[in-house]
Amino acid sequence: NETKAIAMSILDMAMHHSCYSVGGAGIATNPEVIIHHVDGIESMGFCNHFKLPHYVTFQADLQVLDKTKVQADG
Repeated sequence: NETKAIAMSILDMAMHHSCYSVGGAGIATNPEVIIHHVDGIESMGFCNHFKLPHYVTFQADLQVLDKTKVQADG
């Protein structure tokens, strides 16, 4: 389902690609912290926000990720 795919991709980016998170030294890059603090109901609401027709917001987030990747690749 779409919500699971969005949630898994966001979690994957946060856990395995620190340049897409708050930085390499940030607490949000620690897998134990992420898994411990991910609440299913709140995460579902966050993911459903991206499923709604907020394509402008979603596109802006994608642009931020792309810019971050370019800066990280340097």
